[in-house]
Amino acid sequence: MKEFRMLMICALIIAVGVAYLAIAQNYQPAGDKWITKWWALDGPITNTGGFNASAAHDWLDEGTGGKLTQESVSKDLDGLAKTYGTKVNLPKNGGELGWTVITIDPND
Repeated sequence: MKEFRMLMICALIIAVGVAYLAIAQNYQPAGDKWITKWWALDGPITNTGGFNASAAHDWLDEGTGGKLTQESVSKDLDGLAKTYGTKVNLPKNGGELGWTVITIDPND
């Protein structure tokens, strides 16, 4: 009986923890704690066929002839620094794109 009671207490603790995390996901407030400034391409990549068709495609690799890749610019500060002054040339998918700081409103 004592073992069953301990098992039930453990199960209840786990259930409460999981429920708290699920609720916290839904009620996380936006505002000052969110990053609003992002280094990004200065225009959209267009005519991609949608997310499912293009998610695995490395547009940076294609547009820079391999000089930049999604992985290389995301890996560390050196990779990020390589974006400065490097154009991404995608004639059929947005043209020649540069880099700029964009603002994302977390309340939108």
